[in-house]
Amino acid sequence: MFAIASFFTAMLPLAHAQSVTGQVYGTVTDNTGAIISGATVQLANQNSQQTQSYTTAANGSFQFIGIFPSTYNLKITHAGFKTSEQRNIIVNAQERVDLNEIKKDGKISAADR
Repeated sequence: MFAIASFFTAMLPLAHAQSVTGQVYGTVTDNTGAIISGATVQLANQNSQQTQSYTTAANGSFQFIGIFPSTYNLKITHAGFKTSEQRNIIVNAQERVDLNEIKKDGKISAADR
């Protein structure tokens, strides 16, 4: 009996090590592919309406970590550019959503000047 209890006690840290959140990453570029630093990227949960903001780094990148599984909308704003939006981004637990893949078809990038 003690061996079984010890086994389950030893397994508890492993159970807690698994994350219930996901991540969203990407890079903001203009229509020529040039990076846009200093852009504001907002990620809004469609269910709770909770919004998180991030300012893109010098290389145009952004990241949202610890995102609870849900469906999100992403909005990118920057002076001199049209607002760009992507809707219905699904984030699952333990998933990294890389929006650079979506950017290739023009959906995730700062819009034309």
